[in-house]
Amino acid sequence: MAVYIQDPDAFEKLVAVEGEEYRRCKTVEYFGNSSFDAFYQTWLEHGDPNARGSRENIRTTSATASIYGLDGWNRYILRKDGEILFDESFGDPQKAKETGFNIF
Repeated sequence: MAVYIQDPDAFEKLVAVEGEEYRRCKTVEYFGNSSFDAFYQTWLEHGDPNARGSRENIRTTSATASIYGLDGWNRYILRKDGEILFDESFGDPQKAKETGFNIF
């Protein structure tokens, strides 16, 4: 199972990993270019649903390479095809795996 930013419940899955308090972190006003909303907008403008699988297919905003988790601790990588990956170099991936995220 994978989580894609274009899934209607993608942000809810992030909340499932990060906790309810994470809802305040969704917007550009809160987390700037590292917010879910910033990455979603970038994916809408530049995403490629056919760019699957490789690490070269990572999508970033202009200033950051990852969506920040609660208070910036965990990090999530966005592929050009819209898949959101949990970056295990920033935290324990167990809960993310259980929620459906693949691990980077």
